[in-house]
Amino acid sequence: MMKKRLSMLVLSFLLVFSSFQHASIVIAEGIDVLQDEQQIEIEDEVSNTDNENSELETEEKDLIEEPLEEAEEHEGIESDELVDVEESGNEPLAEAEEKEQEEAEEKVIEETEEETEDSLPLTTFDAQGSVEILENIITNVDLKHRNENNEFVELPNPMPHPAEEVLDLAILFEWELADHSTDMNHGYSAGATFTFQLPEEFVVYNDVDGELLTENLGSVGTYLLETDGTVTMTFNENIETRFGVRGTLEFFTVISQDLTGDLEQTINFVIRDQEIGSFPISFESNVETSVEKNGVTDRSYNAQTITWNVDFNKSLDTIENAVLRDQLEEGQIFDVNHPYRLVELKVDLAGNVTEGDVVDPSLYSFDRAEDGFKLAFENEINSAYRLEFRTIITDDVKEQFNNTATLDGDNIGEIPASSSVSTNVGTH
Repeated sequence: MMKKRLSMLVLSFLLVFSSFQHASIVIAEGIDVLQDEQQIEIEDEVSNTDNENSELETEEKDLIEEPLEEAEEHEGIESDELVDVEESGNEPLAEAEEKEQEEAEEKVIEETEEETEDSLPLTTFDAQGSVEILENIITNVDLKHRNENNEFVELPNPMPHPAEEVLDLAILFEWELADHSTDMNHGYSAGATFTFQLPEEFVVYNDVDGELLTENLGSVGTYLLETDGTVTMTFNENIETRFGVRGTLEFFTVISQDLTGDLEQTINFVIRDQEIGSFPISFESNVETSVEKNGVTDRSYNAQTITWNVDFNKSLDTIENAVLRDQLEEGQIFDVNHPYRLVELKVDLAGNVTEGDVVDPSLYSFDRAEDGFKLAFENEINSAYRLEFRTIITDDVKEQFNNTATLDGDNIGEIPASSSVSTNVGTH
């Protein structure tokens, strides 16, 4: 009985234990399920929280970024304005720098062009295809008198009047084909020509031609002088590979007998707009008389004054201690209250005169009285002069007045000149 109760007790215990174990398992599973559900809920809450936080962050970011963007835009505007201001402020400087750069580039281009031009000969082509030299190759000129011994001597001073005597002259031209450097010669070739003109003061009676001769190279071409004064130089192949090509041209000519102008002239040699040389020349005068006098009254009836002009030394002689005197005839007196004039005269080849400058009073003395005057030069003279003075008529019935002036000097004899002036007396 006891075993049976014990067995029943054990069995009950086992059943209770088994139930308890089952209940524990169920509870455990329930706990696990609950835990899982809580975990899911927690995760969902966390996820929701994360989403809410993300949304909050996005909103905060938007709230932050909007002011930032506005600030950046404002700063960008200010920056653009600053750039505009800086650019506007720098515009004059930029323009100046740009202009300076352009000028520098232009200068480089000009220098390059000049170097290129300097390295090339100045030429053009004529109608026949020959090369015409444009640069001036005449370097010097001289003018000499060729005397009876065929010698070249200095020109006489004065030269004889061209209408009175023909004087043989020699014109000597020096020419050169200038080399561009020690490694590059003149650059001209066979057929190159150079043309120039003699001054119009010279006359050429016939064409003249010959060889262009040099000291070391012999003949390098030919020349032609035509009757119109045109000179043409034509070079041959001997110049093509040579350096230092130079020579002299000689022409014999005379001064034109039809020359006009003053007795004192200057002959200018101008080639390619460049003056190569100039030669002052004085010609002898061919006037018939060296002293000439004339007068004119202030009116044709009942004149009160006479104005006299005395032209003297129109022959342009060199006179030492030259003196001009004038002794007045009766019926008139020297007007000491009226100013006199002494001027230089220019005499042309035809004997005509024109007034020049007033003579410096320190170069002469002038003594005057009622019956005449004396004009004396301090130094020798070789020019022509005109003295103008006035006289007062003192004879109311005299109709003709004579006057004589005399030029004298140490190396000349007395040269008188007289003139008469008439006036009408009475009513008209």
